[in-house]
Amino acid sequence: MLALTLFSVAACAQTAPLSITLIDPKTNAKQKCSASEGAAKDVAALSGAVEMCARQLEALGFVRIND
Repeated sequence: MLALTLFSVAACAQTAPLSITLIDPKTNAKQKCSASEGAAKDVAALSGAVEMCARQLEALGFVRIND
């Protein structure tokens, strides 16, 4: 099973999701791409990393689900 982990940093104000859950419809395996709050203030970079993680999983057949 593919396991992707992003480093844990974030800011208080969020403009884009810092957590995206995906599921593989063939196996029902779930994966989560996320970044958590910490000392960094660059939410745009964090949400971009989360989005990139989600897109990589989507390329493998995963689809986004609502938490």
